[in-house]
Amino acid sequence: MAGLVSSGFRHGASQGSVLLLPSIENLKQRWQGFRDAAERPSRCLFCPSGRIWWNGVRIRSASVRGDGPAAVYIPDIACPQVKCARCRKCWTLRPEGLGAQRHYQLCVVADATARYLFEPEQCLDNVGQAVGCDRRTVGRWVEWLAALAEPADLLRHVLHAAGAPIVARMHPAAPVARNATSAAWQAVRHRASQVLSLLEALGAALGWEPPALRSVLSAVWGGRYRATTYARPSLPDFARRLLWGLGPVCPHGP
Repeated sequence: MAGLVSSGFRHGASQGSVLLLPSIENLKQRWQGFRDAAERPSRCLFCPSGRIWWNGVRIRSASVRGDGPAAVYIPDIACPQVKCARCRKCWTLRPEGLGAQRHYQLCVVADATARYLFEPEQCLDNVGQAVGCDRRTVGRWVEWLAALAEPADLLRHVLHAAGAPIVARMHPAAPVARNATSAAWQAVRHRASQVLSLLEALGAALGWEPPALRSVLSAVWGGRYRATTYARPSLPDFARRLLWGLGPVCPHGP
């Protein structure tokens, strides 16, 4: 009999279960102390050279998922910058878990988009106010999510990761009462709900910590520099036959 992989969505008070581990306070201390703990790379990201210089510091901030729907702001994250003596290219070192080129971390995006897509009483304004961002930011997250991967590709990876025929539980987008909602936006919401449901099913099949939008994408990106942005949201990795090497699981985990 076919098995079933749940997407793992939990609404209401239980949403706090997706709180980043370690605790927010420990995470804040670790990120803000990263400059003192960072080690200079032994190899350039762009050429074979091993001559790497320190090249200043970039001060960042980030918002992560807390106990409630509101994002927790973490300021003053000092990220050392380095430069290759041979090719002269520069890049920024980041503490583990801090996403590149993204203030709102993926745990925030996953929770906010799930609330908007699957809870009928929610709208862009409500979700934006709860998170602490503009409604247009939530809308961009939904559009980005819809374009991230083909649902058929994600379903194929779910089947491969589960190792058996399964039925991935697809959560339909909640109906929108507002008559002004266009057919085009309804299509975007439907596509985003498919992608988010299948990502959670993939994360559950791999046994990774929710939300899968964070754990799966972190593994797919593999710490690569300049990962996908809103301008080019699609990740080509999902279109490949296998996501990681010869097996269904990244050898380094999420």
